[in-house]
Amino acid sequence: MAKSVFALQLLQGVDFAYLNFDDARLVRVSDYDDILKAIIQVYGNTHYLLFDEIQNLERWELFVNRLQRRGYNLVLTGSTRLLSTELASHLTGRYLQFQVLPFSFAGF
Repeated sequence: MAKSVFALQLLQGVDFAYLNFDDARLVRVSDYDDILKAIIQVYGNTHYLLFDEIQNLERWELFVNRLQRRGYNLVLTGSTRLLSTELASHLTGRYLQFQVLPFSFAGF
């Protein structure tokens, strides 16, 4: 939750599209172009995308890499242990990583 709030604050004042991949309907999509078409249909031609819990999408790193090459600015949230290796191998030199710790001990 903390990382999602931080990401939303980071994009405050920017026209962006938001997708939460905790939604089972999104992770069942097999053609990722359908995701991009839906984003354009709902949000228009924004070039800022916030993908929450992206690690739930199979082979997400290839999709994100393709979007980045097409000029999209991406904010990704997800599990640190899952994201770090994929980011390092597929987006080398094209990302900034921020570690957000839980806001409370209960969240830890």
